[in-house]
Amino acid sequence: MTISVLTNWTHKSGTSERECDCGSWLNHYINFSRTEPLICSVEGCNKKAEHGMHMINSDSGVSGEKIIPGCISCHGKKNTAFILKKETKDVSANKLKTCNNNLYQEQLRNEMKIKMNKQ
Repeated sequence: MTISVLTNWTHKSGTSERECDCGSWLNHYINFSRTEPLICSVEGCNKKAEHGMHMINSDSGVSGEKIIPGCISCHGKKNTAFILKKETKDVSANKLKTCNNNLYQEQLRNEMKIKMNKQ
C-alpha cells in the first residue's frame, strides 16, 4: 500500500540510536514494502537511497511514524518538511507491528527453512 498523504512529512530528529531486527531501517523498509528502492523517496530528489528515514506527518489524519528510503542529503535534514513521491510505500516504524511481531518472526524462520531445503 502506498502512502496516501504526500505532503507535510518531517524527518524526525532523535531517532539515530534506535535499532531494528532487520539490520537497518532501510532493510526494514525493504522487508515490509517488498520493494528495493534505488532512489530517495523525497519529491524532486533522485539520489541513491542509503538510509531509512523516520518520518512523521502533521496532518491529523495520519498517525504513527513511517519509514521511507532516503539519500544521505535528505537524511541529514532533520525537522524539515518534505513532500514524498507518490509511489512511496506505507511502512510503519512500530517494531511491535512489524519486525518484532511474533507472526513475522515465524514467517522469517519458515522462509529460511525453505531456502535451506533448496540448497
